[in-house]
Amino acid sequence: MAGRMQVRGRWLAQALAALGGIGMTLGVVGGNRAASGADRVGRPEPWVELESMLKREGVKTDLASLRGAARSGPDLGVRWMAVEVLGLRGDQASRPILKQVVQSDPERLVRETAALALARLGDQEGLTALKELMETAEPHRRTYLAARLAELNEPAGYRFVAEATAGENAQLKLLSIASLVPFVPFQGRQVGILIDPVDRLLALAKDADPRIRREALINIPTAVVKGAPLATYRPVVETMARSDPDPDIREMARLDLIQWDEEARRKAGKP
Repeated sequence: MAGRMQVRGRWLAQALAALGGIGMTLGVVGGNRAASGADRVGRPEPWVELESMLKREGVKTDLASLRGAARSGPDLGVRWMAVEVLGLRGDQASRPILKQVVQSDPERLVRETAALALARLGDQEGLTALKELMETAEPHRRTYLAARLAELNEPAGYRFVAEATAGENAQLKLLSIASLVPFVPFQGRQVGILIDPVDRLLALAKDADPRIRREALINIPTAVVKGAPLATYRPVVETMARSDPDPDIREMARLDLIQWDEEARRKAGKP
């Protein structure tokens, strides 16, 4: 039994990593189906790898089978992946089943994922459940759920992300940096506190911890795509490219500058 649980744990971790997100925090990343075309160019649909993993476990991936697996799959991994795929594929017919999962699944991760799937489907009950689950989640999950809500045009959880990225817990700070990015379109709004992800990301790029600086640098280009002013970040990235103590960070910053210059030339119609 222990061996089987370890295998299932590794399988779930692989599935989470396949979505390109914070698998180490048991995130259900996948992304919002309304993501910009620029974010999706050259990438397969976010559910493709999950479906491949389900098939390897003997689970059919037609919508009817996925609905059944979401409701009564044999373990956490199967139920989680089935729920995630239904939400990402936009299966409106799965709403009643997903609501059952939110109410009754024994695993909190699956309940959170079902609430997120419903919210992605435009279901108000799912959005309400997701907000409630965010309020009672562990700190690293709170910032993740807050970011997913921001992608759904609900920025109320920004306070959790702000607290995490300004706190003393270095690991939580590191894991929460990416959660700033979905709040960029809300910069300057008030939700109990000022939404200021552009400024926080800039400060994190100057952090004493190289892990924090690297993670901030990784997320700066996406923040710019989402509307953060390039002029705010370029000077600090230029400084990182010249003089950051970490050679990997210097190289990453140099490549960002090259990419920005190439994009500027393209927009200007220059070769």
